[in-house]
Amino acid sequence: MNETFSTKNFERVQLREISNIKPGVNVSSKKMGYGSLYVTVENLYENRFINLAKLSKADIGAKNQKEHRLEYKDIVLSKSSVKKEGIGYGCIFRNRSKLVIPSGFTVRIRSNKDKCDANFLFYSLRSYETRKWIINYSQTSALTNLNAGIINSIPISLPSIPEQKKIASILNSVDDLIEKTQSQINKLQDLKKGTMNELLTKGIGHAEFKDSELGRIPKSWDIVSLDSVSKIIMGQSPNSSSYNNNRVGLPFFQGKTDFGDYFPMARIWCSKPLKVAPVSSILLTVRAPVGDINITKEECCIGRGLAAIQAESINSDFLFENLKFLKNKFNFYSQGTTFEAINQSDLKSFKIMKPSLSEQKKIITILKSINNNASISNVYLKKIVFLKKSLMQDLLTGKVRVSVN
Repeated sequence: MNETFSTKNFERVQLREISNIKPGVNVSSKKMGYGSLYVTVENLYENRFINLAKLSKADIGAKNQKEHRLEYKDIVLSKSSVKKEGIGYGCIFRNRSKLVIPSGFTVRIRSNKDKCDANFLFYSLRSYETRKWIINYSQTSALTNLNAGIINSIPISLPSIPEQKKIASILNSVDDLIEKTQSQINKLQDLKKGTMNELLTKGIGHAEFKDSELGRIPKSWDIVSLDSVSKIIMGQSPNSSSYNNNRVGLPFFQGKTDFGDYFPMARIWCSKPLKVAPVSSILLTVRAPVGDINITKEECCIGRGLAAIQAESINSDFLFENLKFLKNKFNFYSQGTTFEAINQSDLKSFKIMKPSLSEQKKIITILKSINNNASISNVYLKKIVFLKKSLMQDLLTGKVRVSVN
């Protein structure tokens, strides 16, 4: 097989020369749900380590348990996948006591310790060059598959064992940082969710409460219709002949597919817009999925899958968080036999909470503080992920050599 990439001063070997490769065990559906812990292809995409808590179980028999059980630092690699991008994806097994068996759609790779460090091999198999090679040689039918010959022939570039371990240590440290940062982001998201639930049901410093159509709320709060505190513009799709990719006219947004975390991302422009959303409008999806929201950073054209909402007698940021909090309520208004949607009349009469303007601002100050911390962590995470990609490209190809002293 022709190799598609080169390395500097690294020994070029095939996977079978540095490891023991063994197919996993096929089990009928009747024997699933009990027995040994069982690694399927779906367990290989989430992290670098196999998560025992998410494994299913299968009855594979005593002989297979002895022959196929995973050992510490074994790599499990997918040899079949519905999507081509998922083929040849591996995870490391990091347990010394649990009985765990790889499924028939995977292979177990056990590195020869005298020739290759297991952690280095894991990163080599996940490198851009190796992934590209694997996908290139995979065979596609109903599923994308890797046969034994292809797996055995996967090219691996090897520096010395000490350098392998140093490279793996560097990449492990970056992965640890990525996971720690993601954990912090997850905690901030949970904090915001809990804080939002507290603030938008109990407010700040209230002692008296009342029942309302939106649940129990502070006695001084009002329940108002959306059109009483904002201007609503229902989208309308312009003639497709006015669409372009040359940035002529206004950015054109049609629905959820154009949304980012907070701001929509322009893919198409429209030279003859029919409905225009001003800057800082809240964009709300009015066709399935109903109730997702973003904020416009610029004037834009909106199609019939969206409505633009401009706050008038309510704080715009508070209205945004209010609508996000009440997203599930849109399900009661959605209608249609082909797809769910909410019409203009129902959107105008949609009920929201309205505290005093001063309390709205206090609530937003608290939520913005959490948002800002999450945004900083997200930016940091993106930088680390980019750093990891650069390091893998440099270190696993020999472009940059590491000192092992």
